[in-house]
Amino acid sequence: MAFTETQEDETLKKDWREDVSNQIADFLPGIQEEMSSQLFSRPGEEKIVSDLEEPQLGESFKIREIDIKRLMREGSAESLEQLVNDTGEWHHQVFIKGEAQGYAESCMTQNGKAHVCSLSLSPLAARIDQAIDIIDNYPDQVRFIVVRPYLNDPSFSLHAFWLVESKKVYLLEAPEVFMRMIANPAELVNEVDFIGLLREYCRLEELKFSRA
Repeated sequence: MAFTETQEDETLKKDWREDVSNQIADFLPGIQEEMSSQLFSRPGEEKIVSDLEEPQLGESFKIREIDIKRLMREGSAESLEQLVNDTGEWHHQVFIKGEAQGYAESCMTQNGKAHVCSLSLSPLAARIDQAIDIIDNYPDQVRFIVVRPYLNDPSFSLHAFWLVESKKVYLLEAPEVFMRMIANPAELVNEVDFIGLLREYCRLEELKFSRA
């Protein structure tokens, strides 16, 4: 398995990682506050995170977005190669105390430097970490693909790994309704099936949206 990018992107990733590492340290107070809130909200939980160590950067890979408008167009392609756009942004796994507990997203500033747009504590980071171990057995090039909030619904979130040569998709996070449309979401999904189901789901959402 390889998150293979162009030589230019690989060089960019190396240059960015130091900048991103330095920037995520600035998020430490906010992470401490969020983790404290999560821990203290659990009955009987009295852990203190004031001594939380500095977050460590894990794997980094480019974010590619599925073009929903192109997906919904009549006679649109049945290949992710024809539906996925490069966003120019990067996803960075963030480890705290040796565990994947969050992720950062970065983009390029006008002066060509990396800028961390956000850093979130999220179970998605652990799912990505587990998925990397699973798909590591495949020789494919792997792409990280997303669908951004759809129809102004901020709760819509889809993240997946796309195994290019095998034409398979490994779902990491998706709306519950969409996950129920898949026979076995814990397994790799055929690329064509994934595209068809995503198109069907979006049509249902558009219908629901038009009736709201």
